Amino acid sequence: MTAPFHAFAARRQRRPRKRDEASVNLAYLRRVFEELARQPGKIAQVRANLDEYRQQPFLPRGVIRAIERCEWVLDLGEDIELLQRAVFEDSDTGRRLRRYPLLFKGICEAKDKP
Repeated sequence: MTAPFHAFAARRQRRPRKRDEASVNLAYLRRVFEELARQPGKIAQVRANLDEYRQQPFLPRGVIRAIERCEWVLDLGEDIELLQRAVFEDSDTGRRLRRYPLLFKGICEAKDKP
């Protein structure tokens, strides 16, 4: 006798994702802000990254919103502590900025990367 027919029996089961990439992003962002504290002039690199990504024609809506939120924080003043507080706080802005750490590329030196 065969097993009864189930419409969704052949559907592939998804494995839960590993969530350690969030801890990697947090470690990277901590290093970024340590470097920014040592060399505050590198905040210009963040502005350059925002401009570079803003010029790309096809970006996901989430990236565009993260760019806007980062620009809002930088428009309040190029205060590194304010930007750090915005990135690490548990708010919509903080989650968006933590989701895209490439906005902060070029701040850490190659020797600092794992």
